[in-house]
Amino acid sequence: MLGRGKTRFPFIFKKCGYNLLVLLLAIFSKSTPKYQKGLILFVILYIVSPIDFIPDSIPIAGFLDDAVLGSAVLTVVIGLLPKDVKSTCCDKADLIIEKAPLILIVMAIIPIAVLVLIIISIGKLFS
Repeated sequence: MLGRGKTRFPFIFKKCGYNLLVLLLAIFSKSTPKYQKGLILFVILYIVSPIDFIPDSIPIAGFLDDAVLGSAVLTVVIGLLPKDVKSTCCDKADLIIEKAPLILIVMAIIPIAVLVLIIISIGKLFS
C-alpha cells in the first residue's frame, strides 16, 4: 500500500496523505459497507476536530496526540476495509499520486490547517 507511489516527500506527509486519500476514495466507493463509511467519516472528523485525548493547549504533547493517534487510526481503519475495496482504492490513489504528486502534501496539510484555524479562533474568543 504505502510506498507504491514514486514520490519523494517526507515519510510522514506521504503516509498521512496517502492514507487520507485512500479513505476518501473508500467513502465514495459503492463497495464500501455503510458502517465503514461512517467509521471513516468519524476518523476524519476526529483528526480535524479540536476535541482530543490530550488538549492542544499542552504545547508538544497535544500536537503529538493528533499526529500519532490520527496516523495510527488511519492505518487501522484502512486495514479494516474489505480487501477488494482496499486494493481498488490503493490502485486509484497510486494513479492519482502519479499524475499529481502534490496531492499528498495537500491531503496532509488540510487537516493541520483546519486544526490551526480552529485553535486560533478559540484563542480569539477567550482573549
